[in-house]
Amino acid sequence: MKISKKWLLATALLVASNASIASPGVYFGVGLGNSKLNETGIDDETGKKLFAGYQINRFVGIEAGYNDFGSFKSSSIGTSSEFDGFEASVLASYPIGARFSVFGRLGYWAWDYEVENASGNAISSKSGHDLVHGAGLDFKLNRRFKVRGSWDEYRADNGIANLISLNMLFTF
Repeated sequence: MKISKKWLLATALLVASNASIASPGVYFGVGLGNSKLNETGIDDETGKKLFAGYQINRFVGIEAGYNDFGSFKSSSIGTSSEFDGFEASVLASYPIGARFSVFGRLGYWAWDYEVENASGNAISSKSGHDLVHGAGLDFKLNRRFKVRGSWDEYRADNGIANLISLNMLFTF
């Protein structure tokens, strides 16, 4: 069986382009998005995240970060609540072409939840550890920068917080 040089070159380029989207290395990122608690009567808020990770190979990475879900207001009962925490996750990714990669996340996080009355006095405070999972899409802008769209669900006690975010990653 005769294999042409064109087929070998095309195969080599395809493999190289898939490897480039999730090449091993350290990265840092920031994100901004919409956060929502599964409690009725509470408005959505702007969530923020700061994270760092290590891409072990093009399919597996690890990531740690801090998430601030914002200050949720409940106008019906006159309270506000703060929700934030630290997380550690494993990411499973799959390259799609030269610039895109889809991923899933599974991890664990330590959270704090505080409720304040209208005067700013704390009336309730909880903390704990629970699961986090999510999914998303990375788009490689160039060798150093990626844009990530992600949806993450954070378990907390008997509640759930969701964060849909747009993130910028800087890779080394």
